Amino acid sequence: MSFLSYSFFLFLFIVFVSYYIVPIKKQWIVLLIFSILFYVFESNILYILISGISTYLISLWIEKESSSKKNQKKLIIGISLNMILLLTLKYNLLKEMIGRSILIPLGISYYTLSSISYLVDIYQKKIKTNGFFRFFLSISFFPTLILGPINRYQKIEKTLFQNHSFHLQNVIDGSLRILYGIFKKLVIADSIYLIVNFIVTEKIGGIIPIFGLLLYGIQIYADFSSGMDIVLGFSKMLQIDLEENFNTPYFSKSLSEFWNRWHMTLTNWFKDYVYIPLGGNRTTTWKRNQNIFLVFLLSGLWHGFTWNFLLWGMLNGIFLILEKTCSYHPKSNLAILKNYIVVCLLWIFFMYPDLESIISIFHASKFTLPFFEIMSPAAYLVLIISIFFFIFVEYQKYQKKTFSFLGRNRDYILLLLFIFTIILFGNYGFSFNKAEFIYSRF
Repeated sequence: MSFLSYSFFLFLFIVFVSYYIVPIKKQWIVLLIFSILFYVFESNILYILISGISTYLISLWIEKESSSKKNQKKLIIGISLNMILLLTLKYNLLKEMIGRSILIPLGISYYTLSSISYLVDIYQKKIKTNGFFRFFLSISFFPTLILGPINRYQKIEKTLFQNHSFHLQNVIDGSLRILYGIFKKLVIADSIYLIVNFIVTEKIGGIIPIFGLLLYGIQIYADFSSGMDIVLGFSKMLQIDLEENFNTPYFSKSLSEFWNRWHMTLTNWFKDYVYIPLGGNRTTTWKRNQNIFLVFLLSGLWHGFTWNFLLWGMLNGIFLILEKTCSYHPKSNLAILKNYIVVCLLWIFFMYPDLESIISIFHASKFTLPFFEIMSPAAYLVLIISIFFFIFVEYQKYQKKTFSFLGRNRDYILLLLFIFTIILFGNYGFSFNKAEFIYSRF
């Protein structure tokens, strides 16, 4: 069930109505039931059940024991079980072992990290167990299974299990964000996809791949953040406040700042559960650099077990170490452009499917891009205007001047504007040949 399909939005409508017609204290049960149904129809529920049940049983086991050493062993067992499931299923190790591959379970990367954080927080006594079904909802809340964000029980329990009354303004705010997400996905990300995909599949060389990378930087951000807009927008309609995953990352002046603004729930997870336990910054410079490199190596492998992602993670780690070593803290706005170029050059490992494809651009025989064979002049005009609008909104956020969603009249006007834009340019509607969300692969 695609995020951009009639069936998905019908499903959201049914969940929304059901959520507000049941007694307030039963609202979280409605979400649990629909999350289970969503998973049953969209994936194999067996693996998330194995992960959820084993994680919760081990968390109870840890709570009953006062010995820190014994609990440490239990924690290792719990983390190992989750990692074995992740490595076996996501990286298709079954194919290597028994010659048989299986479909990767939906959201396994996200719910595995959520389960591990739950175990660690129980071990560190930051949280207490509060019933299996509440925990299971925290890792299986259906809007977050495709693209995240990565939920941590310590934070999500404060909003997911509260009693929520219907408020029209929350519905307006959430609807507006969903429509803005659809706008970014269909009008910007998927249009750029047509250009970038042509460059990659036709193996065009010369300076064109550089142009493609600069466009791909916009595509991957518009694509990923649009999915977050749909997730967070719908959650807002239910008065559930999930963590933001982006904070105007392309206005960063360094790679360090970029990683504090991009995919923040993943970055913070690695910081809290890998980097700090390894010693973080409170160690020797050499050890700190090792920690940074390891975190980004693991981040690359989290995206996929390929040379592309491995090199992407390693290069990010090396550049960050260089920034730390040189105390690189630029203040000029020109650094924003420089940093964007660096980030886009690193996106080459996402844009091209493998190293062979990257190497092939140096031996390419095609050096021109037939723009108007890809899209019509009108489509390019819409895309250019939309990108400038997108940048303007991002800049407003960066300046802390983004839409406050407090003026009722303006809310309705903006809501209608996005609907009108999507309908007016009908080839971007639900019948449009949409590309899958890039991060749904991870």
